[in-house]
Amino acid sequence: MLNTLRTAHTAYLLSVLIAVSLLGCAEESTAPSEPDIALSPSSLTFQFDIETQASQELVVSNVGSATLEVTSIATEATWISVDRTSLTVSAGDSQVVTVEVDATGFSRGTYREPITITSNDPDEPALNVIVWLSILETDILVLPDTLDVTCIEGAVVSTSFLVINEGSEILEVTSISSEAPWISFEQTSFSVNVTDTVEVSVVLSGAVAGVGSHEADILIESSDPDEPITEVMVSLTVLDRLLNMVFLDGGMFHMGADNEWAEDDSRPVHLVTISSFYVSRYEVTQDEYARFDPTHTSESVGGDLPVDGVIWFDAARFCNWLSTREGYELFYNEEDLSDETDDVRTDSTANGYRLPSEAEWEFSCRSGTATDLYIGDLTHGGSEPVDSLLDRIAWYGG
Repeated sequence: MLNTLRTAHTAYLLSVLIAVSLLGCAEESTAPSEPDIALSPSSLTFQFDIETQASQELVVSNVGSATLEVTSIATEATWISVDRTSLTVSAGDSQVVTVEVDATGFSRGTYREPITITSNDPDEPALNVIVWLSILETDILVLPDTLDVTCIEGAVVSTSFLVINEGSEILEVTSISSEAPWISFEQTSFSVNVTDTVEVSVVLSGAVAGVGSHEADILIESSDPDEPITEVMVSLTVLDRLLNMVFLDGGMFHMGADNEWAEDDSRPVHLVTISSFYVSRYEVTQDEYARFDPTHTSESVGGDLPVDGVIWFDAARFCNWLSTREGYELFYNEEDLSDETDDVRTDSTANGYRLPSEAEWEFSCRSGTATDLYIGDLTHGGSEPVDSLLDRIAWYGG
């Protein structure tokens, strides 16, 4: 009897376990199939340095077990468009949506708008893909836009202008040119980083241009979308060289005289060292001085005769005028010359014109000789009769 009960109880337990097991199997086999959307990439980024159009692909994948129905692909942004607004994606499959942006009319900056994708994915019925648009403009600034230069005939001078990148992208300068044969450049192409500046050297040849006034344009071609070509105007004035200057190598010489007609302030003869310098080949003529002061009248009138009757202050003013005319630094202080003070300040470092010192004057006239004149010794110191040597080398009164 006991064995019969045990057998019956065991059979009941087994039937319950089998029923439960079968119930579990029934539940697994009846689980519903679902679609599962996946997007790649999750955002789209467009970067332009000019107004333009471009497109990228958005991949819509179904990683679920049921068909994915995309019912809407939409955006409120007028600058974004898609080639498909709905699609069907089988389980395990993918579809491509082309996204195009149009940056026409956009100014420099960054823009952000979503594309909303609606589907039958029960977990993610609506997803957003962010579209980023960055307008990275290059913006060229050239300073100054006019170069005004004066030089002496035969001279070669340098000037420069600045190329500044005020944009948000590297500026590419692809060409710097001019049709003027008297303009040349040390560099004609380069890159300018954001907010950086490049100085461009410009070489102007007065020898090629010739005496007169000249104008020409420098054309700067760059990647600036608004100003692909920027102009710099060049005005060059080439002046005739008023004085015929010669270079004298410095050296040592015996200064002064000790002959019978020598002045007291010329004695005794003493050794002097002279540095190299430039000096006019001839004394300043009346025509040359008239370019500075047309009202001055010399006692012995003649355009190619030496100017006379000029006080020291006017001679110094003439030197400063020459320096200014030819672009050199002033040697004499203008205020002191105006006041005609007894002690006119000078700038020994200036490269402008000045009067020769007494030692330089004598050094020049001697031309490396030790005689009274560079062509020989005087026979006498008086003016009557005039020594024949003077007729050959000097202007004189009498």
